Amino acid sequence: MSGYYGISMSNNAVKAYEEGKKPYSKWTKKGIVDRINEKFSNGKLTNIPNKRPEIFSNFIEAVKKTPLVELKRILLIDTEYHHTSIYYNSTIFYDVFPYGCNVQYMKQITSKLKKATEDYKQRPKVEKPPIDETKYHAFCEYDLVFKDGRKRITRTYKAEGYIIGNWFYSDQIHGAKRKNINGKRFRVINFEKAE
Repeated sequence: MSGYYGISMSNNAVKAYEEGKKPYSKWTKKGIVDRINEKFSNGKLTNIPNKRPEIFSNFIEAVKKTPLVELKRILLIDTEYHHTSIYYNSTIFYDVFPYGCNVQYMKQITSKLKKATEDYKQRPKVEKPPIDETKYHAFCEYDLVFKDGRKRITRTYKAEGYIIGNWFYSDQIHGAKRKNINGKRFRVINFEKAE
């Protein structure tokens, strides 16, 4: 069904939303669990919950324990793309088990989820310096997003400078002299108390 639904998205994108498919950024952990339960309860997939309830319960338990980042990486599969926005941007839509699932595949996915959860827990956590007015010498990196026509390009930069309170000060920052260290596109790589 061609055409546009207002100016926000194509009719096919609206249909994909109605079928339960979504863009990558719209998926939440609860949404993934609900979608799995919906697919298995409606008989859209093989009858694993009734035939092998222990495998299905292990799978659901692994899904609930796995961080969202890893769930998206392992479970979501791109199924189609549709035009969105007034500028006809192409947006990829994802779904969980779009091509079906059997017992062996569910066992493999369960073991992948468990391994991903363990690996995620083992990642080192980088500490940010305590928030006070003490001066810290720091190496940081930050992302800047540029628009190139209709594309968004993200570039990562590294800078050396000082952290005082919540702010990182440097002459190496593009377009500014300071950045907030609590921003989601800002990461502290290393820091030490300045002398």
